[in-house]
Amino acid sequence: MEVTTFESTVKYILVLDFEATCDNNKSFGPQEIIEFPIVVIDLKSNAIIAEFHEYVRPITNPGLTEFCTQLTGIEQITVDCANTFSEVFAQVQEFLQVNSFTTSNSIFLTCGDWDLETMLPAQLQLSKIPSSSIFSQWINLKVPFMNVFPEQKKTRLFGMVTMLNKSGIKLIGRHHSGIDDTRNIASIARELVRLGHPMNRPTKRFSSDGKVLKLPSLENSNENSNKPKFQKEKILKKPKNPEKVKNQQNMITVSPVVDIGVNLTHRHFSNVSEVLERARNANVMDIIVTGLSLLESEDAIRLCRKYQSPEGPRLWCTVGIHPHNADKFTKVDINAKLRNLITENRDIVVAIGECGLDFERNFSSVSGQISIFQEQLKLAHELELPLFLHERAAFDDMVNIMQTEFPEGVVRGVIHCFTGTETMAKAYVGMGLSLGITGWICDEKRGIGLAEMVSKIPRDKLLVETDSPFLLPRTMLGKVKKSERPECCEPYLISWVVKKIAELCLIEMEEVASITTNNAITLFGLNRS
Repeated sequence: MEVTTFESTVKYILVLDFEATCDNNKSFGPQEIIEFPIVVIDLKSNAIIAEFHEYVRPITNPGLTEFCTQLTGIEQITVDCANTFSEVFAQVQEFLQVNSFTTSNSIFLTCGDWDLETMLPAQLQLSKIPSSSIFSQWINLKVPFMNVFPEQKKTRLFGMVTMLNKSGIKLIGRHHSGIDDTRNIASIARELVRLGHPMNRPTKRFSSDGKVLKLPSLENSNENSNKPKFQKEKILKKPKNPEKVKNQQNMITVSPVVDIGVNLTHRHFSNVSEVLERARNANVMDIIVTGLSLLESEDAIRLCRKYQSPEGPRLWCTVGIHPHNADKFTKVDINAKLRNLITENRDIVVAIGECGLDFERNFSSVSGQISIFQEQLKLAHELELPLFLHERAAFDDMVNIMQTEFPEGVVRGVIHCFTGTETMAKAYVGMGLSLGITGWICDEKRGIGLAEMVSKIPRDKLLVETDSPFLLPRTMLGKVKKSERPECCEPYLISWVVKKIAELCLIEMEEVASITTNNAITLFGLNRS
């Protein structure tokens, strides 16, 4: 007698991805669902056959935070005009009933467990309404994805964006829009079905007493032992995998990323080839080498030429005079030597700097710093190059000088290694500048202020850098054995900065890497042809 199992009766995958009220303040709460989307996949045809989509009006915290709107794209007026959760949940149940989606023939699928394990039960309790049995079990898409792509098990720090890239699928719409994310998740699920995964076994289930049970994965089950292994197709090529190098265990793999500030001419980097190999192995695809003086700018150009490789990372550089070195140079040096160095190497020189003001240490006179800074601003304006800027204890003077030299009010460039206040960030961004975030944000003492406000930086003004060999990310110290810690910061450690920003902005590492990479390409004109 043939026994019919739940897995054999599943006909429909109900893809779900909530958006909820949120803020960058950890004490914010309770969260409430503000977008309820469902996309239905017919497993037989592997086609999308139905959709449900409603916005939800929050009750406890009816006003959306600026952070929430920026993250999700949902405007206040949208939720103000929406139904309450109780009303929308009734619409969901009607949608399921009319289309005959039941516990016996359908199963929900989510990207992670948060939606059905945490958010929905909390919302139901808040709204004082009972749940439905169809929500009691679900598939976490990451589990079957790791079955089809077993190499992904090496890191659990991945989400929808990584799965799209790995599957060769283009992002639909806007990330963190509930309906767009649900459609993207459905595209990944359909690809897994196409590659042979049955996608019909729950990965988690609520028990009768309300506890969450983690169920055996399909790849470990006995009934799967005689089934053919999944065939991989349409997989994006991974970066070339060089042999393992020292300290590779310290890396966190992320999507391709640009490190916009590396002091590669520093004496700490005695073996540049090894430094670049570690960077390449950590998916650092572009590095901008910092010029601090005429001599070091020449060294930066020479390094870029010598170590340029089609395997990556691509090397670029800045050319400029650091404020510490200002007294060693004159206006003639800027107008002749610096200009010639830039114009003769425009294929790799992407910015003027590191230049600016440093009244904290005053290794050069204030008047000397201002004079050399002004000349570099004029040169940047003339050559139409962005600025790689340094500022310490000189905010007011810095802003006033730039406003004088750029009367139109827009300055192209980045405040390198930004460590200032929210007020300073707003002023710089208001002038058109981007902000470079380093391992400073990983410092549990010095980086507190920056950590509290980083989520408020507009996404299109966010860049990441290591400032190697300085500012080793302190968040790695408790995760890496003392004997295995690097002697200094290197470009491959940029992923610790990316990880910290992702945690503070409540987004995925891959999204931070993607955003900052696109911003760097746009600002510095990194030609990838």
